[in-house]
Amino acid sequence: MLDVRAPATLGPAHRYGRLTFARRTANSEAYLAGDLRNLINAVCGRVTSTTRLQTKDCSQPPPASSFMADPVRKYGWTGPYCRKVNMDCLGDQQDAAYYLAPPLPLDSGQVYAVVDTLATQTGNATYAALSVNNASLLEGVTNVLDTTLKGSADSYSGTVKHSGKFFVHYFTRNCAALHGLAGWPENCTQITDQMLPPRSDTSAEGDPALHGMFMAALRDYIKPGTEQGPGSRKLLTPRILTFTRP
Repeated sequence: MLDVRAPATLGPAHRYGRLTFARRTANSEAYLAGDLRNLINAVCGRVTSTTRLQTKDCSQPPPASSFMADPVRKYGWTGPYCRKVNMDCLGDQQDAAYYLAPPLPLDSGQVYAVVDTLATQTGNATYAALSVNNASLLEGVTNVLDTTLKGSADSYSGTVKHSGKFFVHYFTRNCAALHGLAGWPENCTQITDQMLPPRSDTSAEGDPALHGMFMAALRDYIKPGTEQGPGSRKLLTPRILTFTRP
């Protein structure tokens, strides 16, 4: 073990002061809130009329737990403070705004639509990624990049203003459930058993109560012209719609 000490000639050691963070900025997406509601309704209407799937989510308000998170202030994900939440953060975690969905089950034929603004198109991100995470391990298993999400809401341009500033993407075990839907299968990510073991796999690693469940996460990186991610309070929160078979 190498023990490095400052020479006595430098005087007593001085601790660093309290960490402070540069102020984040963002272009407010509030003007798109009505368009987002219209897009959500349009997605629900199109999916239920084109496929055998149904949903109750369109008639429900967004969950209170939904928010775009500032990982530093909300979770303490930065530098030495990460140790208090049993994480090892090498960076300051100021590079992105995050959305973390609650764990969602996959093994009964569920299809999930994630609908939101695409921050690269609203001027709030240099790049973005929508990921699938194994809830039992809190481990990412695949990513959908902004280059794929771009244009995924264009087929709604006839009824939704600013459709180019939004994305619509689906997650399920079998994308064939969306056969015939506009944008199928490009706008659907199939979560295989190899990516995320089913609930019935008792030998799988992780928390058994969360086997067969995934968490969707949206990450908006580096607002153009700054060195930080966008200020999360000015971003619209993603909406996740659950579709099931009758």
